[in-house]
Amino acid sequence: WTGVAVGPHACATHTDQSLDCWGPNGQGQIGVGTSGNTIAGPTSTGLKATQVAIGSRHTCAIEASTGHLFCWGDGSNGQLFAAGSATSPRQVGTETWTKVACGRQTSCAIKSDGTVWCAGSGYTGTAQVGLGAKTGHTDVTAAIDDDTYYAVQSGKLVTWSSASNAANDGAETQWAQASASKFERCAVRTT
Repeated sequence: WTGVAVGPHACATHTDQSLDCWGPNGQGQIGVGTSGNTIAGPTSTGLKATQVAIGSRHTCAIEASTGHLFCWGDGSNGQLFAAGSATSPRQVGTETWTKVACGRQTSCAIKSDGTVWCAGSGYTGTAQVGLGAKTGHTDVTAAIDDDTYYAVQSGKLVTWSSASNAANDGAETQWAQASASKFERCAVRTT
């Protein structure tokens, strides 16, 4: 395994970038074309991915060869960047993406131009979530419990949530990476 994402369900990438998922599959979040049954062990999604992110009942991944974003599972709040749910990986547009993060009922991703886009609970359609047309974002992560997001933009740590949709830019410019979980929020400084 070369990468793993764990939440209510789990997904991991093999050394050849093939993506397997397992666990509760009530909304099709495992990505195997069905929903309802728990998938007991690693099962192929048919996708090769450079990164995977897990929400409460949905999954998103960046496809390895094209950089396209794929999402599947519960889409009842638009968190798949499209209307409706999907039990298999569904491509999101034709743009290329560099990073993806999933919260409880939301998803955020960074396009190759450095802009951050989010969809799901608290957002009307797909939006740039309080970040305007700012580019230069290099990292995005989510706290799955409360849909709070953290991004690094030109070295600044930026935070926002689906409830407020307003970004809070940090004053310091020495950040490289952010991480969040249910109880912790961490960021890596460059100096």
